[in-house]
Amino acid sequence: MKFSQGGSMKSAIFVEKLLFGFAILLLSLTSTAFAAEHRQFSVAQTERTEAITGQIDWPGGKLDRWHGPVVAFVSSGNPNDRDGWLVRAMETVWADRLPLKELSNALVSEGVAVIRFDNPGVLRPQLKCRETILKAGLSADVVRHRCLDARILAGFTVEKYQRSIEAVLMHVQRVMPAARDRLVLFGFSEGLVHAASIADRGFVRLRGLVSIGSPAEPLESLTRWQAVDRMMETLSEFDLNADGIVSNSEIQEGYGRGIGNVMGIEGWFSKTGYWNAENRDVLKAELEAVYAVFRRETDTGTEAGKLEWTSQKNGVLIPDMTDALWHLHFYGQVASAEVMHRLGIPGLFMWGGKDKQVSVPRQVKLVDELNQQGGSIRYLRFPDRHHLLSLRRDLDWVEPGFMPVIAKEVRTFLEHCLSTNTGTQPQVPKVSDTHSERKNVDLYKPIAGPR
Repeated sequence: MKFSQGGSMKSAIFVEKLLFGFAILLLSLTSTAFAAEHRQFSVAQTERTEAITGQIDWPGGKLDRWHGPVVAFVSSGNPNDRDGWLVRAMETVWADRLPLKELSNALVSEGVAVIRFDNPGVLRPQLKCRETILKAGLSADVVRHRCLDARILAGFTVEKYQRSIEAVLMHVQRVMPAARDRLVLFGFSEGLVHAASIADRGFVRLRGLVSIGSPAEPLESLTRWQAVDRMMETLSEFDLNADGIVSNSEIQEGYGRGIGNVMGIEGWFSKTGYWNAENRDVLKAELEAVYAVFRRETDTGTEAGKLEWTSQKNGVLIPDMTDALWHLHFYGQVASAEVMHRLGIPGLFMWGGKDKQVSVPRQVKLVDELNQQGGSIRYLRFPDRHHLLSLRRDLDWVEPGFMPVIAKEVRTFLEHCLSTNTGTQPQVPKVSDTHSERKNVDLYKPIAGPR
């Protein structure tokens, strides 16, 4: 990129994009000591959709006679597989986790059927991408022949992704009638934006929308907050000696300690060596200018644009995101909470109180305002948890002992959604900050396994 500072800013947003619906991605049990059935499926490519493979997990019995709730996972546009694993995960804390598979296990143990699929561009699981990398290491040949199809990824657009998900849902409805009137979409970070867009298109009937770490506001305004306002709000946290001056050395030291939970600090350093009340506006102006440059550079409209590649530590390049996906973050206008309110679809947001990727107070304010206008949107805030509901940090998964708690919260919400009469707008009790009433929910003792 032209700006070194801008490059760091885009890199930071990129990691959030990875979370944002790699966010995408979460939870649960590694034990499967309960009866469960699994069926693989594949949906063929069309002029407007990509071929997708996936599977249905459910508690048992004949699939066409299942009458319980059905949840479909929707993650970000990143090329992760049905288990929630991404090739880039080799360099992250998620390398040894299969979060979508684990979350599916937790929900199935609670009596919920789950639809999950490999995102477009992910090669079929029989090629054993993850297993090969863990055994033989990451190489360009492994990526090309066992993991990802760069040709498909290069043509990836937001609309094609959403249409492909619709094709998956319509296919499942043919083999699983319960998915026709008992379907709820579960979005992970950015994934809720896709889920809400599908709801808004109206081709698939939904009974609810659930999310973890997702924004209620549009991505356009959230991304601006991430790039500018969040950095200004976080700056004071680096004032280690509390003297009203934030020096470059304090920023460096604070970053090493994990203060602010920020992705990178290259654009934070002051040319004068420090920030104080007199020159903070200089930093904000610089951040605004860099944000404006990248917003213009990602204005690709509906075309796929250029495919970006990310370099791993060993130099191997991984095909990643097209300009179309970047465009979604800088220009996306879909506000998931507004869609829920306007269409009368019950919603459940789950946020960590320490989330630095999504401004939770901003989201709560928006949801409260919609509920005052007659909306039916619930939210749960877990005060001591981060973006992915981990106790440790944003870039980590929720602890296994807390996963059953999340699954039970989702089941409770589903019971409400599906108890309402078909064709009427479900009514949800007045929203309260559930976990301010159950303040010690994060102190639950680990639950050994499914009941």
